Amino acid sequence: MRTFARCLSTVLVLLALCALPQPAGADATIWVGDSTPASCTEAALQRAVEYARRNPGRLIKFNCGREPVSILLIEEPLTFPDNTTIDGDGLITLIAAAFVPGVRLLVDHATTVVLRELTLINAHLSRIVNQGTLTIDRSNVSSIYGILNEGTLTVMNSSIFDSGHDFGIGIDNEGTLTVKNSVFTSNTGFYGGGIAAYGGFLTVKDSAFSGNTAFGYGGGIYLQTGTVAVYNSKITQNTATVDGGGIYRCCGGTLRLEKTSVTGNTPNDIAR
Repeated sequence: MRTFARCLSTVLVLLALCALPQPAGADATIWVGDSTPASCTEAALQRAVEYARRNPGRLIKFNCGREPVSILLIEEPLTFPDNTTIDGDGLITLIAAAFVPGVRLLVDHATTVVLRELTLINAHLSRIVNQGTLTIDRSNVSSIYGILNEGTLTVMNSSIFDSGHDFGIGIDNEGTLTVKNSVFTSNTGFYGGGIAAYGGFLTVKDSAFSGNTAFGYGGGIYLQTGTVAVYNSKITQNTATVDGGGIYRCCGGTLRLEKTSVTGNTPNDIAR
């Protein structure tokens, strides 16, 4: 009888504990918003990011209602915590705006981040910088000064569009960049419209570059140094003012093309 009483007492204590309110973010998912668009603000997102910084290994999601929502980031740069995934469920647009040149979205050294099903727009003079390990999956990215990759960047099932301005470009690669099943269109720059490889390694698979423009060299891809390997992809209808509408290689970089179509570019497809 005493054994039964002890077991019953333990069960009652456990039930009481379960009934207590749990702290926000106590599980692996941190929610931004309370089901209304008005609740999904820059401040709410920054609070979620700070919680994830103190508690690594979190998934940040959005509870903003069923319609698409845009969140304007103007107060502070958004520095992503280590081992964090931010999932927009295809409904969230993050608009980072800066009126002086600067980094608005940063993945720092020794940091691993996944951005999934988001639209990322860097307006005015802002830029996305990756110095750690960043995966962009099923997302759309448009950034006036493009993405600067100094670490390890994977872009998959995504669209890089309307990025670059003067010396911008879609992606400026100085690290290790892997592009899979993605589209680069309407990006502009001086050296490189879609991607400029200034060293490191670039691997492109099952992707397309079209309608990109370089005011100098390499409308689709500009290769200065490092290694570029392109597999089963299409590089078409890109333009360069000087040379290499599709691909421009200079300065001893290594270029490898397999099962890839480089056609219809202006003034020529590949210049070396």
